[in-house]
Amino acid sequence: MAPYLENEATGPAAPRAPSSFVPVLPPADPRHLFSKGWFGAERLEDTSPAAFHAMVDRNACERAGKLTESALSLPARPDGTVSDEAARLHLLAAELKRLNGAQRDVAVDYIPLARYFLASREIGTAIAYMRKALHVADLAGDRTGRMAAKLLAAEVYVAAEQGVKGRELAAEAASLAHDLKDGVSQAKAERLMEASTKCSASRSLRYCPCGKRAPYLQCCGLADEMPGEYLVKVFRKGSTLAASPYLSRGAWGLDLLMMPPETGHEELRTFYSWRIEDGAHRLLAYPNWTARALASARKMVQFAEIDVHGTEAPASAILQAACALEAFETAWKLFHKQDSGHPALPQNRPKKDFTEKSRIADSLNSLSVETFGEAWTREAGDKADTAALFELRNALVHSVGDAEQISPEARDPNEHVRYLLGRGLNLRPAPAPWADRVLTPSVARWALEVATKHVTDVRFAYASLVRKEAADEVSDGILQDIEEENSVLARE
Repeated sequence: MAPYLENEATGPAAPRAPSSFVPVLPPADPRHLFSKGWFGAERLEDTSPAAFHAMVDRNACERAGKLTESALSLPARPDGTVSDEAARLHLLAAELKRLNGAQRDVAVDYIPLARYFLASREIGTAIAYMRKALHVADLAGDRTGRMAAKLLAAEVYVAAEQGVKGRELAAEAASLAHDLKDGVSQAKAERLMEASTKCSASRSLRYCPCGKRAPYLQCCGLADEMPGEYLVKVFRKGSTLAASPYLSRGAWGLDLLMMPPETGHEELRTFYSWRIEDGAHRLLAYPNWTARALASARKMVQFAEIDVHGTEAPASAILQAACALEAFETAWKLFHKQDSGHPALPQNRPKKDFTEKSRIADSLNSLSVETFGEAWTREAGDKADTAALFELRNALVHSVGDAEQISPEARDPNEHVRYLLGRGLNLRPAPAPWADRVLTPSVARWALEVATKHVTDVRFAYASLVRKEAADEVSDGILQDIEEENSVLARE
């Protein structure tokens, strides 16, 4: 059966299940999630209270409601808190509601999660879910929900020995309970006010009450902040929200890095990845400096063609083109290390350690050989161009003022002038310092073309590798089916 939780962000909706059915769930740890998956986003937006009443996906919210019902129907632990399985159900129900416009209904899931961790003395995680409950309850505006969230907050702060905050929240809960004529909740709030006063008087400022030998503000107190997933919306293409880290896997980092931009679209400027640390969402951003540097180089080439006598734009174009390849190498190394289970990468031999220092051009070639094996080939001229680009960049940036003979005949031009003339590029005539001779629109275009072609060659080889891997997988599956069919026929 298809996963019960799939929605528009992760795939087609699964068949609707009866209310008594506890669905098959994706792995979800309410404490931690260190996803290796990456995704691209077109833009980030602040989440304002006005955006709280977003369009509701009723089908997804109905599925989330059934998850909450299933969680509430499971037997509680001896201490009265929810079971491990119920905690997972509450977590995934909360994520579905958050993504599909039903934030006003999420507190009913966050409150049991906070008490679940509080019972285990995981105070930091309890604080993270408590802050989520407070946030959605305040947005919803329902006084009963706000009272329940503030009672929870007071309870958590008492456990964290934060008496001042605990007393403040307990007093607010008591006022709401009085207005609602809820005597039981008012009595509980008054007991929490008394407990907050006692813990303020007796609290030791030395270590966090969770048991770790660290100050509270450097330990569990770090979770006492606004929940990030409710402050920023991450959009993929158009108006599509990026899915929850619990409900979508994301892509391999290498797949994103090697993905060429769609026709008429710019390349992804930033790669994102989710992390859940002690219940708190963290959005990791990895800027795609390859795309950014190439875009800068293209603009500098345009400026160079306007100001044909200037040297500033050609110099910037050369530097940005070299930076694009250097950034490409750095990201490739990162994702090559992270994507250890990628089906297209070599699995049966130890990976090369790319931490040692080497020339960028040599490192790029080593990465290519490691990834593509014998299939990796480049024209000798292309290899020479890549090496020459970095040598030119280094000579321009790291020049120590070497003496040079300047004459109208330029009988002994340096190696960079000789190479670029040999490539048929237009340089400034002598007499002039070699740097001024090479900083021309023609050389700027050459630098951009070298960097762009190298990235394109690698991406083309990667696409061929992935297609071959997919074809081999299909072929293996067909052969296995034939073998199984032959085996059945033989038995018959």
